[in-house]
Amino acid sequence: MKEYATLFPKQLTVVELLENVEPTMEIIEACQNLKDLDYLLSMGDFVYGKKFEPLIDLADIIRVDFIQTTGKKRNAFVRDFAPRDIKLLAEKVETAEKFKQAEAMGYTCFQGYFFSKPVIISRKDIPGLELNYL
Repeated sequence: MKEYATLFPKQLTVVELLENVEPTMEIIEACQNLKDLDYLLSMGDFVYGKKFEPLIDLADIIRVDFIQTTGKKRNAFVRDFAPRDIKLLAEKVETAEKFKQAEAMGYTCFQGYFFSKPVIISRKDIPGLELNYL
């Protein structure tokens, strides 16, 4: 609303609209202004509702939670939004099976622990004096 996103380079920035954002005229106008400036808009944890259509029309990416949504809804998102040139991002992809399902459905972007499970790295501190040697 206050155009803070414009402080960041548009080539490196995606503005995400959270699921609890109500599509008021003020919000829609602010999103349209960002689109006019070539910023990408993403809708996070998306749950479809007719009231979101004005924001969907402006969206570049729709993030679909693969834990919260059913396979039927996931397919419906592809059917409804892919022809509108909206990228679908499968989030919370936890297994190879879910990744294959999402890819087969037509999702083109992915997030989840399947791609990079956190690894605990042990390390040894280098004393300050020895750091000078490096």
